[in-house]
Amino acid sequence: MRNIQVGILQTPSNAEQMSPFLARLTQRGHNITTLEDVQKLFDMPVKNPNLRQTLASLDHGTIKRFDSYTVIIVGASRRFLAQIRTHQHADYVSGSLQYSDWSEIQRAADWEKMFVVPYELYDKPDLMDYYLRKCGSAFLAYTTISPLAGNDAAGFIMPNGLRNVLVIQANIQQWQYMINIRACNRNSLETQYVMLRIWEELLKHDEAFFNPKYVGASCSVSKCKEGHFCCGDAWTKSAHPHDILLEKFPLLYKED
Repeated sequence: MRNIQVGILQTPSNAEQMSPFLARLTQRGHNITTLEDVQKLFDMPVKNPNLRQTLASLDHGTIKRFDSYTVIIVGASRRFLAQIRTHQHADYVSGSLQYSDWSEIQRAADWEKMFVVPYELYDKPDLMDYYLRKCGSAFLAYTTISPLAGNDAAGFIMPNGLRNVLVIQANIQQWQYMINIRACNRNSLETQYVMLRIWEELLKHDEAFFNPKYVGASCSVSKCKEGHFCCGDAWTKSAHPHDILLEKFPLLYKED
């Protein structure tokens, strides 16, 4: 899972104003009769420096749905793509096997740069080498089929481990929900790893609404929701995503 990169493409330009404005609006509707009144309310300075932290602690979903973050993931597998896109309340754009053409890539490619290696293979070099050679064989078959039948037909032979690029846009409440579900130990290790990385980046931009006190796998903020599927290995309460990454994926961070 080396070479997976996560970044924030777009943040709400007025995030510090929007949630306080919405909270004020619910309480001061009787004072608003014109658009000028609305603008004055929006421009009103926030006197309480902890107001956003207070709003973040509330279960008021509407306030969280007005600010969206656009995240880009480069190098995650198509298997991750299939899993994460089951969340319908977000927008996605990804590289397409139908339109993209991998046939021009040099045949002597570095297979680990083209295919995600499952974390479980990092301490098994012989098995990792076998896995990458099989992925490489599939790619070579793709380069044979593509000129004869087209990219779309050739794409069927590509392994799930093929790296991809994915853009996700979602509002704060949607990101909180996806982190809650996908950072849980019940997910594949790659999906959990990528979601922790996304959470780590979002936390840098918005410490209030992505604070580990309120965001994380369900076991870290309340209690496990998996029932008899519970992994039995609950997170430390209010654990920071970077600390979880270091503890859960030491083979990736040791080399860094």
